[in-house]
Amino acid sequence: MSTSAVSRIVTVVLGEALVDVVHRADGSVARLPGGSGANTALALSRLGCATMFATCLGSDDDGRMILDRLRDSGVDLVVEPAQRTSTAEAHLRVDGSADYTFDVSWQPPVELPAAPDHLHAVGGAANGVLRGKHAAEFDGQGRGGRASG
Repeated sequence: MSTSAVSRIVTVVLGEALVDVVHRADGSVARLPGGSGANTALALSRLGCATMFATCLGSDDDGRMILDRLRDSGVDLVVEPAQRTSTAEAHLRVDGSADYTFDVSWQPPVELPAAPDHLHAVGGAANGVLRGKHAAEFDGQGRGGRASG
């Protein structure tokens, strides 16, 4: 597929955005924007696809960091406000192993765009939305939706 053909595709990604809090064995800590939905939207946009990301974020520093990263990469956004932005903490050991703790608070956006060319739902919560009321909206347009999780 040519780059010009890719740029005409409109894809809506429905999923979570969170901050990865990485506690390294040396005691340093890094906060990095992440989440499978956010990463998928970011990659599609960087590949030239017209991409919209529907998610839930807090109006805190973490939420602003995620929004800035996505906007800087050309992702259009539909954001449902949340009390706080979700996190995934990784505690890394010297041997490379890790323990993970997830603090995810996710509510799908109330308003999703009508009939995108593609709808990609990422993660368990997003897949539940596809099986709910929004699935009928997209299926009724004769357009494909793909759920992964």
